Amino acid sequence: MARHPHPSSTVGRVPGPPRRRAVGGCFPPVRIDVRHPDQVA
Repeated sequence: MARHPHPSSTVGRVPGPPRRRAVGGCFPPVRIDVRHPDQVA
């Protein structure tokens, strides 16, 4: 991680997992599995 001077790499990884958790809490897990809005975007 220390070798990654680009904050873009870390930022992309952080918003990935947290976004899935927020969507799962608001919407049903079935819709996320079928639509996969995070992967499509």
